[in-house]
Amino acid sequence: MSICIYDDKIEYFKSIYKIFKKRFYYTLENKDMFNVFLSGGSTPLELYDYIISKKSHHKINWNKINFFFGDERFIPHDSPESNFGNAKNHLFDKLKEYDLNLFPIKTEGDLEESANSYEKTIKEKNALTPDLVFLGMGNDGHTASLFPETNILKSNKLVDYVKDYGNPKTDRISITFNLINQAKNIVIFSKFKNKEKIIRHLIFNHEQKIYPVEKINNEKSEYIFLRE
Repeated sequence: MSICIYDDKIEYFKSIYKIFKKRFYYTLENKDMFNVFLSGGSTPLELYDYIISKKSHHKINWNKINFFFGDERFIPHDSPESNFGNAKNHLFDKLKEYDLNLFPIKTEGDLEESANSYEKTIKEKNALTPDLVFLGMGNDGHTASLFPETNILKSNKLVDYVKDYGNPKTDRISITFNLINQAKNIVIFSKFKNKEKIIRHLIFNHEQKIYPVEKINNEKSEYIFLRE
């Protein structure tokens, strides 16, 4: 496990983008497709804007990426709270010259069927060992939609659901630690504010696991925080 804290926003996003590019190019030396899981929330949107602003993004063969999502609110994709919808607006729509491979989580119909369907898609696309998983971290130590004291933390599935939880409160689909910890690389990036207690715990008391985010495999994880 490594923990980096940046005071400069540009350097913060630059470091994350660098990891993405490094893992992408390394992966394509050994196989045809790069499987990445994107995180939700507002911070990734600024990262997408940063990536699109850099000329180097034109050198990336975006057709070689399978885009999955770590979690999703069970709401229409055109909602301003949709992780897929926001990624579409800030990233995918800026890459229209590419034939992108997008795998959003279905957010209509039955909640459990949607979770099972997404797990099936992940298996069909040979993404059971993700090349890179991006995650965020909430003020309560949750990551993806894996909230404290919820049954999903004990799930034996790769993808599961949680009902009426989070901010805003809604049903959610999420990958679980069973899949996250199979990833080759895991990057948890978040703002520093309101998370000082968790960060101190990660640094000084990491052997005592009290937050959901601590269920992530430390050997594969990089924590990157922005202190504004």
